[in-house]
Amino acid sequence: MTTVVQAPRITRFSVSRLMAVVGIVALNLAAARCLAAYDDKLMLGVMPTALVLQVALFRLIRAQGRSRAFWAGFLTVGLLAMLSFVWANWLSATVGIAKDAVTGKTKFVVIPGSFGGDQMHAIWTRYVNGVVRCLPDLPRYRLVFAVVLLMPHMLTALAGGLLAWLVKRGVESCRSDANKKYATFY
Repeated sequence: MTTVVQAPRITRFSVSRLMAVVGIVALNLAAARCLAAYDDKLMLGVMPTALVLQVALFRLIRAQGRSRAFWAGFLTVGLLAMLSFVWANWLSATVGIAKDAVTGKTKFVVIPGSFGGDQMHAIWTRYVNGVVRCLPDLPRYRLVFAVVLLMPHMLTALAGGLLAWLVKRGVESCRSDANKKYATFY
């Protein structure tokens, strides 16, 4: 009696798919480098979320039905949460250096941002300061910090995805109920 052994399945990648992956990785690294040069805190808050949202976009393109609704909600709400972090950092009050025209002395001047930007900055600053206080000095502090900073974005994105999934399920059940009602009249 002989047993048939299945050969392991080898996954094949085309050159175009590998080039697309390399291009996406290169764009992510370039964006991270630009954000790090501009503001390190902004890079730590945006890049992990952007990576997760890229995976969500890929899943949205490949999915069908209710799972597509979940990924659409996840992507939309996750993007809004990430943009709130960016908004809080860009549109909040900043400290600038100005030279007084009369006396010629250099002074620090607070340049007010938008009211909403200042409020969002206060919320995010409280969260970031709480994370910094709770985390001990770890050798991989930046990675842990980025993952913990990612949590509000991902939890709100998850809530948005689940809400979109439930709405899609409700619409489908209403359509099936309506079809059953009209089917009895014919």
